Amino acid sequence: MTTFAHHMAFIGGGNMASAIIGGLIRQGMKPDQFTVVEPFADTAAKLLNDFGITALPAAGPALAQAD
Repeated sequence: MTTFAHHMAFIGGGNMASAIIGGLIRQGMKPDQFTVVEPFADTAAKLLNDFGITALPAAGPALAQAD
């Protein structure tokens, strides 16, 4: 399994972002290595349920931690 030292940000947590996140998690990234901005509650809930990622409702300073 590969280890990753990066932090990634996604603006939008829909199908494409979820597919990428899922693949990266399967490769060894951890949920706390992602910042996702997702204003839609249903999509944010799916990210939490599927990957353990708590999405932000709007862009903010947390995005600065992304590589």
